[in-house]
Amino acid sequence: SVGWAGAGQEIVSIADAPAREAGEVIEDEGDAYERIVAFLDDLKVL
Repeated sequence: SVGWAGAGQEIVSIADAPAREAGEVIEDEGDAYERIVAFLDDLKVL
């Protein structure tokens, strides 16, 4: 069978995603990009 019925899977529970925590507010004095780059570097994105 094709589609959802043929997938052999079923949904057993659904839970809400956890609420996101508040971020950090910074004032851009021309160097905000440095904070963004440092943040992304900490996440190993860069």
